[in-house]
Amino acid sequence: MSRHGWRKSQHSGAGQNCVEVAPAEQGVLLRDSKDRGAGPVIAFTPDQWTAFLHEVTTAAAGANGAVTVHTVGTETHLLAVASGVRLRFTASEWAAFRSGARDGEFDLLVRS
Repeated sequence: MSRHGWRKSQHSGAGQNCVEVAPAEQGVLLRDSKDRGAGPVIAFTPDQWTAFLHEVTTAAAGANGAVTVHTVGTETHLLAVASGVRLRFTASEWAAFRSGARDGEFDLLVRS
């Protein structure tokens, strides 16, 4: 999967655990770096990714069609609608991703 050019938010700092995203043929892929590249991946179409980033940055209700986002204790859980894949992120991992999304770090991941 490394061929996709996985990256994390600049707000993640030197931390090894983070939300990672990569452009893909049909949109954007998202995974948890704690899985060392061997764990589940959630795929987004371009429209789903755009809607997801809007939801992440504005705390709007989820209507992206790819994932549902829930807070469980101090963790953020993403559940893929189509595949049932679940990813869990700590508060600091999710905060770094949200900050990067607010800064527009992931806006250009979708190939035109």
